[in-house]
Amino acid sequence: MNDDIKTLKAEVQDVLENNILDFWLSNMIDDEHGGFYGQMTGEGELVKDADKGGILSARILWAFSAAYRVLGAPEYLMAATLIKDYIIEYFYDNQFGGTYWSVDYLGNPKDTKKQFYAIGFMIYGLSEYARATGDQQALDYAIKLFDCIEQHSLDKVNNGYIEAQTRQWNEIADMRLSELDANFPKSQNTHLHIIEPYTNLYRCLMECDASTVSSDVVERVEKALRNLIDIFTDKILNPVTHHLDLFFAMDWTREAGALESYGHDIECSWLMHEAALVLGDQAVLDKVEPIVKLVAKASEKGLNADGSMVHEANLDTGYASATRARCKRRCTAGNTSRTTSSTARAASGSGVVMPRVTSTAATTRQASGNAHITTRACVLKSWNAISNNNYKIWITKDTVTLTTNTANTSSPTRRRRGPGSTTWATRISSH
Repeated sequence: MNDDIKTLKAEVQDVLENNILDFWLSNMIDDEHGGFYGQMTGEGELVKDADKGGILSARILWAFSAAYRVLGAPEYLMAATLIKDYIIEYFYDNQFGGTYWSVDYLGNPKDTKKQFYAIGFMIYGLSEYARATGDQQALDYAIKLFDCIEQHSLDKVNNGYIEAQTRQWNEIADMRLSELDANFPKSQNTHLHIIEPYTNLYRCLMECDASTVSSDVVERVEKALRNLIDIFTDKILNPVTHHLDLFFAMDWTREAGALESYGHDIECSWLMHEAALVLGDQAVLDKVEPIVKLVAKASEKGLNADGSMVHEANLDTGYASATRARCKRRCTAGNTSRTTSSTARAASGSGVVMPRVTSTAATTRQASGNAHITTRACVLKSWNAISNNNYKIWITKDTVTLTTNTANTSSPTRRRRGPGSTTWATRISSH
């Protein structure tokens, strides 16, 4: 290991243990009602009566379970066990199966819909706890939730997984993860966060003592994981652009226009590769590895000069979303429908969304490492700059560029991503 890698490892571990994990241990454990609090404001004010989200809880479970598995600190095991027990007691629906979207601060069911994206994260957290501790209860619940997704979400006619159902597993009119999404029955985002937990569950099963789990379960998870890899390579990935297409009808007709989501592209590239590696099938790796390289390269289209990434672009309209831009810093704790890839948003148990800001020179990090919380000054400085029309986004078929609009600059300095020329500029107006 060379010196640069050693330095990076030490910096990342320091941020992880002394910033991120310590923040949650010191501030967010709910000693009165159990689990973790659902919200802290950007000013550091704890909202003790905020709802508690399923995604938030599942991600906390995964984070502390993985931290304990790798680092072995007993306080990480304590936190992981605390949230594992809370999930099983309060989020799991003992009457109909699956898990709730949210509970109130007392643990009573709040939003009882069955969002398969969230159930996937529950599998991810529970399977990681089982890997870290050998806990049979966590593994049993992970398998139960796997069966829920396979029974209720898998489209047995057209293949793929639908977004959501009611508590009783009936059709639901609004299937979206959030108000920012298009309302279609299938999405790349949900599939990403089903392949991710299925990979971890399969890995956990392969590490288990064979006497603790039936071969039938292992075979079913393996079959589902292989199918998901094929869904990505054959259905979700656009063979022309190598980006993920975002939304689909039941028959896999591509919907919602020519949208590109660069953060999800890069996420997909390593999740697909991880799934293939865990399967350990050379034929699958031979199929996947050339594809994931193309996807990773395609994602660079959204990369800005400062290292930040435009969240997504609509090539039909020429609009790139500044309020959905990926940021190098994360906002406050809580259950949002999207915090993937450090999306900059304030979080709450009810999923209340603050303006999310484009990571530009105004939001450049003061130090290396992925901080767990965005400073209020960082958010406001960038948001005010955007609202005051100080930035432009330039979009073409091959480039997406964010530039500071200073001294009435007529065009940005662009980094080429391929053939093509700039055809229009869209100024971000205040929202």
